[in-house]
Amino acid sequence: MNTAKGIVVGLLVGCAAAARADLQPAAIFGDEMVLQRDAPAAIWGTCAPERAITVDFGGQSKQATADRDGHWRVTLDPLPASLEPRTMYLSGDGQVVLRHVLVGDVWLCAGETNMEWTPLLGLTNAESEIAAANEPYLRLFKVVHAFGAQPAADVDGEWQACRPETMSNFSSVGYFFGRDLQHALGVPIGLVCCAASGRCAEELMRRAALAADSRLKSLLLTDADWQRRRVADQKAYALALKRWKAAAAKAKADHKPIPDRPEPPAAADQPLRPGSYFNGMVAPLTPLAVKGVAFYQGESNADTLAHAALYGPLLADLIADWRAAFARPDLPFVMVQLANAHAPAAEPGDSAWARVREGQAAALDLPGVGLACAVDLGDATLVRPPNKQDVGARLAAAARHAVYGDASVDGYGPRPDKVTFAGGAAHVTFRHAAGGLASKPAGGPLSGFALAGADQRFYPAEARIEGAAVVVSSAQVPAPVALRYAWADNPAAGLYGGDGLPALPFRSDDWPPAAE
Repeated sequence: MNTAKGIVVGLLVGCAAAARADLQPAAIFGDEMVLQRDAPAAIWGTCAPERAITVDFGGQSKQATADRDGHWRVTLDPLPASLEPRTMYLSGDGQVVLRHVLVGDVWLCAGETNMEWTPLLGLTNAESEIAAANEPYLRLFKVVHAFGAQPAADVDGEWQACRPETMSNFSSVGYFFGRDLQHALGVPIGLVCCAASGRCAEELMRRAALAADSRLKSLLLTDADWQRRRVADQKAYALALKRWKAAAAKAKADHKPIPDRPEPPAAADQPLRPGSYFNGMVAPLTPLAVKGVAFYQGESNADTLAHAALYGPLLADLIADWRAAFARPDLPFVMVQLANAHAPAAEPGDSAWARVREGQAAALDLPGVGLACAVDLGDATLVRPPNKQDVGARLAAAARHAVYGDASVDGYGPRPDKVTFAGGAAHVTFRHAAGGLASKPAGGPLSGFALAGADQRFYPAEARIEGAAVVVSSAQVPAPVALRYAWADNPAAGLYGGDGLPALPFRSDDWPPAAE
């Protein structure tokens, strides 16, 4: 009898455990998480079909019933920011307890290599920065890489409070961005890093959004096209690796920094196809209440001039697509404009990196967009510059200016307003230059300007600041018709605002990309 009773009790306990296991919140909800303040906050997950679910948090108790497939969603009313760690209870037949939950601002940190790059992979003063990373009101969630042809049901990852051991393998840019925001705002900040190296912008948006823009048809390749590209990429990688090994050996012998090892092409199970990144790493997060998106991407779109020339419409479509996917027409985007990279050009010409920067600057004309210019923070030998501190600080300043309405900080430096040509010179005035114009180094020549005549050939030009304008001339171009500034992968960019932020690279012409 006792044995039989034990069997029955064991079965009941096992059934209860199974019932509890049925209740599962999405991975983005866990201990140490941050909920978005001042906005309805959806909580969702899975359980047994048609079960009643209750979520208790912050004095609220909300109920929902799972559908026939076991999916449920509960929406909490807006909550004010709180530094107090609280507990969330999710109950149905069983219970899930989520501890140390804060309420503040949640930012998605998205993009490719420079957003994903961690302190352990190359950061100025990495050891001291890691040791100092004790930020209890900064919480980190790193999305595990996933790519697919269809939207995934969930992401993989976990929330962690910011400590040296958790920050050391998190996005460096994301960390400095979030740390500066948390200190400035005094509210908890949650960072969700969904970045992956070597990803083009077209992978970060839904294929349907890409197909809807006739300007971007060339990016919708067939399976056969992708296979041919994969074979070509493998050959190019083998050649690049051979050259890198020789360059690395020489750098080591000369006691100079070893250049970045080239990135291998994507594996066959991680196709570089439109929508693949969005489906695997962004789509499962779209019900999440967030403050905005911090975005650092563009290097992979600067592989050719033709590809880079599409970046303006591509980025605008991406922003619109994410806003539609998150059901937030006003979803803020703050982004980093590509840093300078590669060896300086011997003479003025066209530049894929400059054309990507142009597309990034054009996004400033969209509402709710901020930009951090990093054209002076890069490195001639590294595509992933180690100075992520200043990049993160500028990105935080861009967010404070464009998203939080903080007039005490400037989001970006001078941007051209009008270019005219008269008397054999170009005259350019600037907006967003309330602090005036300045050259760096102070008192030195104003570098980075080039002029072209009707032959469309650019020559280095002399420039000087006259009040709120810059006057540019060149003895080699007596009748200029086009002006470019900082138009190179790694330009000599000497124009700054009075606030110390660099002027945005620009061009006055609309000439198509030069032949490659």
